[in-house]
Amino acid sequence: MNSRAKAMLIATVLLCTLLVTKSLWIDPVGPLEGDYLKYKNYALNIAPYQPGILIVKSPVIDYKVVSVKKISNSGITNITYIDENGEWVEETLEGEYKARVRTYLLSVLPFRDIQIRGGKE
Repeated sequence: MNSRAKAMLIATVLLCTLLVTKSLWIDPVGPLEGDYLKYKNYALNIAPYQPGILIVKSPVIDYKVVSVKKISNSGITNITYIDENGEWVEETLEGEYKARVRTYLLSVLPFRDIQIRGGKE
């Protein structure tokens, strides 16, 4: 193997390591509390069912919430999510929220961002 091939191999391994680190530890939103946690759970529940998603549930597709933001203090957001006990809960949050959910192939390769704004209609 010549020096150019070795350099390309080292660069490939380095970039793959950076991608795995970014996808597994840097991208997902940190610990959340209160209404932000509830909206995160809501976003994870509805992300696979957004328009344009071809594969709804698959063992090779993973969804991770990248960000949750409160965009307005006025208004309300009605959500339905699965709580810690595995039961469906309907709730009304004060303010308007939005979340960004990233879709990953094999939990590492990001291939789509899904924007979720507001709650159920």
